[in-house]
Amino acid sequence: VLCDRALAVSAQHGRRNADGAGHVLGARLARAAVQAPDATLADAWSTALLVLGRLPEAARAAGVEGLVDPGGGWRDAVG
Repeated sequence: VLCDRALAVSAQHGRRNADGAGHVLGARLARAAVQAPDATLADAWSTALLVLGRLPEAARAAGVEGLVDPGGGWRDAVG
């Protein structure tokens, strides 16, 4: 249960460019889920996490937590 938090999920499947590539350029992951203090942070970091592959320390210090799926199942986005 989320209380005073927001959840956002981003994924590479679904929308595709004309050439068939995913809509997030440079994505390293299949899916990313982020829990953050507000919806704007959650949405921005879930998309950024697809490209970065992990959450930077600054995000974690701001109260952002994440899970990533590189294609074989979910794992913590730290490190």
